[in-house]
Amino acid sequence: MSVPPRKITSDAPRLLTANRLRDGAVIFFTGKDLATLTQDGFGPAWSLSIAEAPLYSLAEAEALHAIAAQNPALVGPYLVEAEATAHGPRPLAMRERIRGDGPTVAIPTNPDSLTQAKAA
Repeated sequence: MSVPPRKITSDAPRLLTANRLRDGAVIFFTGKDLATLTQDGFGPAWSLSIAEAPLYSLAEAEALHAIAAQNPALVGPYLVEAEATAHGPRPLAMRERIRGDGPTVAIPTNPDSLTQAKAA
């Protein structure tokens, strides 16, 4: 199921993001041909790294969104307002920055530490 693009009124450039159906991973459109998608919805057209996401004008981004929304291997593709930086795009909204950069707290990799955290 796809989320319709929100009505955006600013002229800020946009990037296209979604979640991968297989595992829920946050992925970003890389600018490569959407027709090259593999069956899992990942392929060269999508990356786990926001740094690989090019920025588009509103019209370009909406056209890409319409194509991505038809892919059943993608969950909720939508457009994100962002600005260009030397390190790649930087979303304007804090929620999208966190989504692009990953968790803001350390995630324990040891199952015992998860049990200890629940007990505390």
